[in-house]
Amino acid sequence: MGQRILGLDIGITSVGWAVINYDKEDALQNKIIKSDLIKKTGA
Repeated sequence: MGQRILGLDIGITSVGWAVINYDKEDALQNKIIKSDLIKKTGA
């Protein structure tokens, strides 16, 4: 049985995130479900 993990990458002008399906018993089931990048523009 897998679990879902939220990964965050917080930068100075952007935030990246991904939801990952992680199964430590079956590595073939590991995959990125959804990801996105939010970029801040301006001062």
